[in-house]
Amino acid sequence: MTSRPTLRLSRLLARRRPFLLAVAAFLLGLWGMWIGLSASEAADLEPARLLAEAPPAAGAALPSQAIPWPLNPQGELLAHRLLRQRFDRLLASAGDSEAALAVARDTLALEAQTELGPMPAAEVLRIWDAYLNLQRRRWQVPVDLQRISTWDEALAERQRVRRELLGEEWAQAFYGEDERLLRSWMDDQRAGQAQP
Repeated sequence: MTSRPTLRLSRLLARRRPFLLAVAAFLLGLWGMWIGLSASEAADLEPARLLAEAPPAAGAALPSQAIPWPLNPQGELLAHRLLRQRFDRLLASAGDSEAALAVARDTLALEAQTELGPMPAAEVLRIWDAYLNLQRRRWQVPVDLQRISTWDEALAERQRVRRELLGEEWAQAFYGEDERLLRSWMDDQRAGQAQP
C-alpha cells in the first residue's frame, strides 16, 4: 500500500508536470551556458526558444533587429534583459569564428549608432564586449551536475564575474531572474532531500 504523503506527492507532480518540464528546460539551458557550450549551442537550449510558439528552424536564427532596444520614454538605453536577448540572437547567427564575431560587432555598432546615437551606441558596445568576454570565460570552479553541493560555489563565482564585467545594474538585468530561479530550485532540491 502506498503511503499517504507519497500519494499526495505523486498527484502534485502529475499536476505540475508542464511547469517542471519548463523548469528543467530552463536549467538545462543555464547549465549548458555555464559548462562551456558555444553561444549557438547554448541558444539552442535557451528555454525561451524551447517554449516559443514558432522557434526558428535549426541554423536559421532570427535577426537581432527582431528584438527592440530597451529604451525608457526619453529614448535612453535601459539595463534590461532584452539587450541580452538581442546579443544572443546576434551570437547565434554569427557563429564562433573570430571573423564572424568581428562582423557581428560591426553590425551591432552600426545598428546602435543609427538607431540610438553615439553615446548609447558606445554603451551597447561596452556591454557587448563584456558579454562576449563572459561567453568565452573559462570558469575556475567546476560544476558536477550530480552533486548539488558544487553548485553554490559555481554560482557565486559566476555572479561575481558577471558583476565585475558587466557592472551590477547590467548583470542584474541580464542574469538576475536566472540566478533567482536557479537559487530557488536549488533550495527546493535541498528541502526535498532533507525530508524523510
